[in-house]
Amino acid sequence: MKNILFIDTGFEYGGGTKSFLYLLEGLQKYSDQYNFYVFFEHNYFISNNKTVNQYLKSLKVNVIKNNFYCKKISKIQKEIYRLISKSLLQKKEIQHKIKFAEQVLQSNHFDIIHLNNHFGTNLEYIISANNLKIPVIQHLRKNSLLSHYQLKLLKGLSFRTISVSKATYQFYNRQLSIDNNVIYNPFPLKLKELETNINVNNNVVKIFMPANYLENKGHKLVFQALDNISREDIKVYLAGSGSFDIQTNSLKDKLIKDNKLVELGFIDDIDKYYQISDYVLSFSQNEGLPRTVVEGLMRGCHIITSNYEVSFEIKKLLLNQNVYTILPRESHSLEMCLMDLKPVNHKEVDLNIKQVFSLENYVSAVYNYYKQML
Repeated sequence: MKNILFIDTGFEYGGGTKSFLYLLEGLQKYSDQYNFYVFFEHNYFISNNKTVNQYLKSLKVNVIKNNFYCKKISKIQKEIYRLISKSLLQKKEIQHKIKFAEQVLQSNHFDIIHLNNHFGTNLEYIISANNLKIPVIQHLRKNSLLSHYQLKLLKGLSFRTISVSKATYQFYNRQLSIDNNVIYNPFPLKLKELETNINVNNNVVKIFMPANYLENKGHKLVFQALDNISREDIKVYLAGSGSFDIQTNSLKDKLIKDNKLVELGFIDDIDKYYQISDYVLSFSQNEGLPRTVVEGLMRGCHIITSNYEVSFEIKKLLLNQNVYTILPRESHSLEMCLMDLKPVNHKEVDLNIKQVFSLENYVSAVYNYYKQML
C-alpha cells in the first residue's frame, strides 16, 4: 500500500477547497491501493456548522491534526531581520517554515505529497519534500505571480504539476518550466438536476455573484455599474464573506436600500441561488478556473465575466456560446450590459460542459498521474 499525503495551506473555504474535497471523495474507490492522509493547516469552516476536519472524518482518510510547532516567525525576530535586510528576512522566514513542513512530512512514511493551491503558499513543502526525497505534486488552482526570490528557489527543485486550466498552465509556464498537465476541476450534479430544464420567473432579472469580499473580485466595479443604471427590474444576489473598504461598503449599503442588491453572506444552500438566477456574474481580475462560472453553466445559467484569460477558454468549450458574455473589466462596459439584459426564459445544461467537467474524468486523470509517478 502506498501512502499519499494531501496538504492544504489555505485560510478559508473556497472553490479550491471544494475541488480538493471532491478529489478525496472520488479517490475513496482506490483505498485498496492507497492510504490517504490529509493535513489542513487551518481547520476552517466549510459550512455554518462544520469544519473541514469534521467533514474529513466521514471519509476513509487519516486526518493529521496541526499539533506541530508554529511555522510563523515571531514579530520581534521579523523586525530585527527586516532592519538588517529584506533578503535576510526572506531567508529566515523560509528556513522557519521548512522546519515546520519537515515535521509534517516526517510524521509518517509518504510516497507522494499532493499540495493544494499554488507555489507561493506551498514553497516550504516543496523544498522539504526535495530534502526528504519524496515526490511532490503542486496542484495549481490560483494564478499568483511568483517573486524573484521564489522563482530562484523553485528553479533548483524537483516537482510535478497539475494545472486546473490551460490558462493556468500558460500563466505559470511563462515564469518557469512546468508540466503541460491540465486536469479540469469537477462540477458534479445530481442526476435529476441534469435532466430537468428550469423555467424561471420573468418579472425580475436575477443575477448571482458568489465571491468572497476580496479586492480582485471586482465588487466595487459591479456596485458602480449597478448604481448607475435606472432599471428597477434587476436584482443582484451577493454571496460571500469578508469586508469592504469604507467607500465600497457605503455603496453596497445604498444598493441594498435601493432594492438592487441582496447581501446573502456565507451560504450553505448555494444551489438554490443558481436555480433561481438568470445570470452568474464574475468580474475578477484573474482566475485559475472560476468555480462559480462553471457551476452556473452546469445549472443552465447564462454567464457574464470580465476578460480574464480562462474565461475565453471556458467559452470555447460551450456548444452554445451565446449564453456567455465577456466584457472589458471596467464599470461602464458592465453598466451597458446590464441595461440590455433580458430574463432567461429557458435554462439548459450544455452537454459538452457536463462532460468536460465530470467528476469521473477528474478522479481518473489524477489516479493515472499517481500511477505514472510510482
